Amino acid sequence: MSSTDVATVPQQREKDTRPPIVVLRQRLQEREGELKAALPPDISPASFIRAVITAATINTDILGCSWQSVWISVMKACRDGLLPDGIEGAIVPYKSTATWIPMYQGLLRRFRRSGQFKWITAGIVHEGEEFHHYIDQDGEHFRHVPGDDTSKPILKIYALATTRDGGQFVCVIPKAEADKIRSMSRTTREDSPWKLWTSEMYRKTALRRLSKMLPSVRDLMGEDELVELDAPTTAPEGLSIVPVNEPRASGPAAALEQFARDEASASGSPSPPAAEDGGAQDQQHAQQPPEAGSAAADAPAEDPLAVAYARGREAKAAGHQRKALPPEFRDPAKTREALAWQAGHDGGPMPAFKSET
Repeated sequence: MSSTDVATVPQQREKDTRPPIVVLRQRLQEREGELKAALPPDISPASFIRAVITAATINTDILGCSWQSVWISVMKACRDGLLPDGIEGAIVPYKSTATWIPMYQGLLRRFRRSGQFKWITAGIVHEGEEFHHYIDQDGEHFRHVPGDDTSKPILKIYALATTRDGGQFVCVIPKAEADKIRSMSRTTREDSPWKLWTSEMYRKTALRRLSKMLPSVRDLMGEDELVELDAPTTAPEGLSIVPVNEPRASGPAAALEQFARDEASASGSPSPPAAEDGGAQDQQHAQQPPEAGSAAADAPAEDPLAVAYARGREAKAAGHQRKALPPEFRDPAKTREALAWQAGHDGGPMPAFKSET
């Protein structure tokens, strides 16, 4: 082999043997500046990172999701000013895609933080409880006396709000209608939000329905949150995420491989070599190159410009200013990525560049 041939051989990275949770923590810490810019003053980046790490420790399926979907979920949590602690909100894995879902308590916190409301709550009416809701010539009337036995069947779900100027808003949803909304979420896994936090999700459904009646609703919720679906079916526009029909990585080794592949894709570096010890047969099969002519072989590699463009869109959604260009794009060698980020922030088309060849 000539010296020229040696020079053209791509230099493969050493296999990262660190636990996936360590990789996740390092990635978040490297982006602490972006988190600080996106978070409200009452949440520190350190406490936010701890909440993400705790969530991934409790639900290790998060580590099997693509890094980009995890990062998008993190940025949406920052935009909402909520912790992904399972109380204010949760990062929920759907197959290989992580999704941010604000919870009932998180929505209440956002409403109260707005300063527009004197009082806001949501509740569940169980069988046998005193409940009256009617409208007459004097207006709308509401009364609920909660009982002690929450194991009884649910009849209705409601949400109430009183604004600072004295306006009163009421939303009552029959359980059958709430169950229709639940069925639209397409969540069938045992660890889905509707099965883990059923009461919280019912209350959240009532709050979201009520939010459509409230003033300045888009300032509080955002148009994307007014849709009453909780499970994603497609990736965000302009961003290639692992398809939802791809099996989630199982076990620490497979999760680490997923993280390593995402890191290589984001940095433009070659993917790390496959494990030499063979491992399980399903991992060996997953690491084999696709056959010629297959859909996987024909699929284009992820474009770093598309990644930068998508990050610009997310930065805009999180409220970042256009001048807040990420530090990694300020390198003169990353001029194209910087322009793609700015185009995404502006909501314009992806810029086209002439080939250097």
